[in-house]
Amino acid sequence: MNYIEMINQYWQLREQGILTGSEGDLYMYLLHVSNKLGWKNPFNQSNALICAVLNTSEPTLIRNRNTLKQAGLIEFESGKAVKRNTQYYLKNLSSVVSSSVSSPISSSVSRPVRQHKTKLNKTTPPYIPPQGGSGSAPPNEKFLNFKKWLVEKAARVEKLKQPFTEREYTEIFAKWPRKDVLNILVEMHNYAPLLKKNISAYLTANTWLTKRKKDEKPTEKPNVPYITD
Repeated sequence: MNYIEMINQYWQLREQGILTGSEGDLYMYLLHVSNKLGWKNPFNQSNALICAVLNTSEPTLIRNRNTLKQAGLIEFESGKAVKRNTQYYLKNLSSVVSSSVSSPISSSVSRPVRQHKTKLNKTTPPYIPPQGGSGSAPPNEKFLNFKKWLVEKAARVEKLKQPFTEREYTEIFAKWPRKDVLNILVEMHNYAPLLKKNISAYLTANTWLTKRKKDEKPTEKPNVPYITD
């Protein structure tokens, strides 16, 4: 499995609702660290550093990495001493780089990897692609750029329990002007109770856009006197 296939596997889990935006942030960050280290796998990373980068708490980090493990994306071995960092192993990463760069995982970690992979294949439901798409078709580049923009400019929207799917991305930009959609997403991000009061990024954005359209005052016609012949 190559780098793009790993990202596609991640998005399949997101679209099935198995992973949240917060869990996705952790997975993408771990991919970033491995890449920065020359695709080192496994590698060590401290809880404090991850929490600082992702602006999250340690209990949330622990819960999120357990979910990633259950989803078959990573394995990890917690540090047994205070000064020892957690060791992370990204599954299916070995084919991304040559054998001279990749590092073998210890037998103590590789054993539960094989056991969990067998269990995951039995319990994970098959991926159902969006209507009009193909099961093997990766997300298009525009959709991936949109997701990147959300993380940078409207991260709270991306953390909703039901973030944008590729089909919803296509539908909302077909229905509303691009500038209006981007502006409303930034407003949603700045709305503090967003994550507590809303679930779906698409439905919330569409509702806000509809309400904004209704609230717009129609342009008043000039008061011109009626002139008879």
